[in-house]
Amino acid sequence: VQMYGAGALSCLCASERHAVQVRLVQKSVPCIFSALELETNDGCVEVWAIRALYGLSLAPGGIMQSSIEKSHAKHLPLKISNIMSRHKSNVDIQLWACRLQWVLLEELTDQSQIGGAQEYGNPAFTIFLDIAMVVINAMVNHRDDEMLQEVACGFLLSVILSDARVETLLSEKLQIISDSILNSMKCHPTSATIQLYGCRAIINICKVC
Repeated sequence: VQMYGAGALSCLCASERHAVQVRLVQKSVPCIFSALELETNDGCVEVWAIRALYGLSLAPGGIMQSSIEKSHAKHLPLKISNIMSRHKSNVDIQLWACRLQWVLLEELTDQSQIGGAQEYGNPAFTIFLDIAMVVINAMVNHRDDEMLQEVACGFLLSVILSDARVETLLSEKLQIISDSILNSMKCHPTSATIQLYGCRAIINICKVC
């Protein structure tokens, strides 16, 4: 029931009708978060729940900015990260989770720029540095999946650009991030998206080295 329900919601979340998306944000989020609490062996429920949340995150206002589910959204990045760690071999979970983490990071960055991220606090950015390591593990485990590599490189680029205090990256994590991006660029030389994200990331890393 949870799998089919989450699957149906993920399809509805892809609707381009504003009224449909707003109603879904108001009504479906508690159900989706409940579905995320299930720990299935194959991740069949989790992947559809993540896809549904990704669709909702693209709705006007996004997940972070909706007061209805803000208490849930605050812990969502870590929850998704834990699901990624439990299902390392499931490429669909890794792909959709990376997409969702990317949107959540962008929303947090936007909130910070307008002074609305105080509720989440600076530690939220540190959490995404840790999540970057989980995303990198997905890149290693699914090296040949070009779509996953593109999304992962985009997420890592956003991690680098999200915090004005990029010096926080000057640690062993910086080396891991840069190596992962370079490896992806080498493995997928024909992907213009990976090459673009990779070059932008390396340029910004060099600025603080």
